[in-house]
Amino acid sequence: MMGRLLGLDYGKKRVGVAISDPLSMFASGYDTLPNQSAKKLIQALKEIMDEYQVELVVMGLPLRSTGEKGESAEAVEAFAQQLIEATGVTVVYEDERFTSVIAQQSLREQGVQPSKQKHLTDKTAAALILQQYLDKQARQ
Repeated sequence: MMGRLLGLDYGKKRVGVAISDPLSMFASGYDTLPNQSAKKLIQALKEIMDEYQVELVVMGLPLRSTGEKGESAEAVEAFAQQLIEATGVTVVYEDERFTSVIAQQSLREQGVQPSKQKHLTDKTAAALILQQYLDKQARQ
């Protein structure tokens, strides 16, 4: 791949955003965007994708513990479809079970209270989702 990858932790209130390095080896938390409307969110993401020449979006898919899709997963897929239609970007899904818990644990270890820094949890979870995807690709 020539461009970078974007990782998204989609939520009803906020969307965590992560971006890969140019070689697509490492993911870093980038930002947390408010999810006020799909149109505004897509515009903000498009600006990031244009600036960093993003070629692929990795969206966290919140599956149930049984592995089945629920209401949240359907909301992610619906938003992904809107993003694809508006930008033409390719979207892949990555199982995001437990990423928010791991992100909160990681922040606590750094001395940050996740409950008071929800935006950090979201962008950290996005980085975990993207890194998980990158690691899988590296093993193939």
